[in-house]
Amino acid sequence: MVVNELRSVILFSRPDSASMLIRQVLIENFNWRELYSEGENRSMISNGTIVGITTDSHHVFMTEEEIKKLGADLIVVASSHRSEKGFKSLHVHSTGNWGKEAKLGGEPNKLSYTMAGAVGTGFRKLFEVASAEPKLKDWLVSLEVTHHGPFSPTPLIFIEFGGPEDALFSHEASIAVAQACISAAKSRPSNKPAIGIGGNHYAPLFTKLTLSDQFDFGHIMPKYALPTPRKMLLEAVEKVVERPKIAVVDWKGIPGNYRSETINELKNLEIEVVTEK
Repeated sequence: MVVNELRSVILFSRPDSASMLIRQVLIENFNWRELYSEGENRSMISNGTIVGITTDSHHVFMTEEEIKKLGADLIVVASSHRSEKGFKSLHVHSTGNWGKEAKLGGEPNKLSYTMAGAVGTGFRKLFEVASAEPKLKDWLVSLEVTHHGPFSPTPLIFIEFGGPEDALFSHEASIAVAQACISAAKSRPSNKPAIGIGGNHYAPLFTKLTLSDQFDFGHIMPKYALPTPRKMLLEAVEKVVERPKIAVVDWKGIPGNYRSETINELKNLEIEVVTEK
């Protein structure tokens, strides 16, 4: 097997049917092949440069130790997406919890390591493939803000599809995510990294800036996470492989009483602030 410069792993979760559908698509549509099974029931597939590993754990609840055992430099999680409002959608995001709750895995007030280059590369491929597929024309395709677990000491991102129950069986969506996972796994650190602050959960401003190739975003903090302690702003920078020096602030997406406070904290951290309206 040819070894990737970065040992990238695409991670599948057996309890997640959409995740396993993406794995099946890689085998049936992209000529991936079964390698072997090793301890802890982790069956492996590969295309010769990237490895895909299936875990019996649900990925959002994986422990640090389980993640370290993957032996990866970059983890791309192929996942389902659930929407309370029932939107059919495809997304890319980093993981972590901005506040005291960690109901969906990870740890309170702690962000995972991520790689802006993987987020940007994976998302642009996801958008490209989805835009060319007529059956996905009514699907939302966007970045999401940083949310849920697991907490990962290894750079990790999620690429996902779903919404209502029937969307979790979309062959076209699983193909789009499969291709985006491959692209993200082949990515390298970005030369235009940033963190994003403000806006809603589906990050429309940061989605637009990524598609126009202006920035690649590591962590994105939504307006509902504000106010946040300085520690979390610093962590949003330090937990991105590229250590971005720029924070893009969604001016209209931050409550007015938090704008100056957040911008001043960023400047105190010697982070350049770019405001977008």
